[in-house]
Amino acid sequence: MGDVLTNVIVVNSFNDVDDGVANTNHTSLREAIMAANNHTGPDLIRFAIGTGARAIGFTNALPALMDAGTTIDATTQPGFVGQPLIYLDGQFQVPTGFRLYAPSNTIRGFAINRFGTGIYGDALFAAPFGGFNVIEGNYIGTD
Repeated sequence: MGDVLTNVIVVNSFNDVDDGVANTNHTSLREAIMAANNHTGPDLIRFAIGTGARAIGFTNALPALMDAGTTIDATTQPGFVGQPLIYLDGQFQVPTGFRLYAPSNTIRGFAINRFGTGIYGDALFAAPFGGFNVIEGNYIGTD
């Protein structure tokens, strides 16, 4: 098996601003998901929001993952040692945290709280393609 080419996107901001481009000056989680959706093939979303624990608050839903093969890995946040450092806060205003509408995605290493549903996988969209989404090492519904 050869190497798998992956597009690496680094989240470097805890704000939920979408200024239309993901770059080294500013990339929010929202922008990173949109960039991954716009890139065909595997994507890796990593975190480098300073060092240590960071909270990301939302007042409206994140874009759904629409492209197969995206890994959103919060264990890459500097300082991670076994417990989530990236905390997603729905502030009871957003019904769902992550929405998976494509197969073969991975959500790893988050603390996800105050959403109606922390992670939602829509069988209507994912099942015909086989699903195979991986949810690992997350704290869901805890503070």
